[in-house]
Amino acid sequence: DMGKQLEIFGPIHLIVTAIQSSIYVLFWAIVVLVLLMGSVAMIISESLESYITDVSNSDADERVAVLQAWGSFTRALVTMFQITLANWAPPCWVLTNYVDEKWSIFFVTYKCIIGFAVVQVILSVFIQQTFKTAARDEDVMIREKEANGKAVLKNIEHLFDVIDTSGDGTVSWEEFQGVLTDPRMRTWFGALEVDIADATELYEILDDGDGSMSKHEFGTGIKSIKGAAQAKQLFMVRCNVKHIETMLTHMEKELEWLRAAVGASAWWGTAAPSGKDASARSGAGGDAAALSGPTAYTPAPSGTGNDTSGCSPPSAVYFIC
Repeated sequence: DMGKQLEIFGPIHLIVTAIQSSIYVLFWAIVVLVLLMGSVAMIISESLESYITDVSNSDADERVAVLQAWGSFTRALVTMFQITLANWAPPCWVLTNYVDEKWSIFFVTYKCIIGFAVVQVILSVFIQQTFKTAARDEDVMIREKEANGKAVLKNIEHLFDVIDTSGDGTVSWEEFQGVLTDPRMRTWFGALEVDIADATELYEILDDGDGSMSKHEFGTGIKSIKGAAQAKQLFMVRCNVKHIETMLTHMEKELEWLRAAVGASAWWGTAAPSGKDASARSGAGGDAAALSGPTAYTPAPSGTGNDTSGCSPPSAVYFIC
C-alpha cells in the first residue's frame, strides 16, 4: 500500500531533505564556531605558556595536565570544542585548581554567553530550516492536508452524533435549536470556525429543503462554510442579494413610470383631432403645433385622469459588491 509506505518512511524522507537543505547553514555555523573558538583558544594558550614553561612555581603533574589541554593551538581548540559543545567542567577545574581561581569566572561567563546564546541561536536556525523544508515539500504538505481533513471530518461527524439526540440519523430543526442553547456546543461550533449567531439561517444553509439534515448534508455544509474565507463569501452573497432587491425596486418604479407614460400618450391620441380636421384647421390658420399629434411625450395637463406630473424616470443604478 502506497499510503502505508509514505506514512512509515515519511519522517526519513523529511530528515534527509532537511539535512540536504541545511548544508549551507551547517557550513556557515561551523565557520562561525571555529573562528570564535579558535580566537579564544589562541588567547588562552598564549596566556598559559609562562605557566607551562615555568619549572619552579608548580608541580610537574599539574603542568603536564595543563599542557595536555592547552599546550598548543590544536589542543586548545579541541578543549574549546569540549567546553562549548560538551562537558565544560573538567577543563575549567584544571585551570581553577592548578593555575588561578579567576579562570572559573572566565569559563562561567563564556559558557553563559557562547554556550547558551550563540549555540542555541545556531540550533534555532537549524530547526527553522527544517520547518521551512517541511512547509515546502509537496509530499509533506499533502500528508498534512489529508491528516487535517480526516481529523476535521471525524470531529464534524462526532458533532452530528451529539446533535442527533433521537438517534435516527437525521437532525430536525427542533433538535438543532435545542442543542445550540448549550454553551459547550456553541464553543464546539466556534472551534470549527462556524458562526452560529443566527441559528435559523445556519440551519437553512445546511438543510437541502426537506426539513431535516442527514450526516452527509451536515458534514458537507459545515466544511463549505467553515473558516474566514467562506464567511466572507457568504457576506458577499448577502450583499449581492441586497443590491438585487434595490435594483428590482427601481425597476418596479420605472415600470410604473412607463405605464403612466403610455397612459398619457393614449390620452393625447384620443383627444387630438383627426388628420382631416387638423389640416382644415391648419389651413384656416389654426395652431398646427398644438394639433400635430403626439409625436413626443408631453405631460398631461393637471386635472386629467392620467396625471403623470409626479412621475419621473429613476436615475441609473450602479452597484458593486
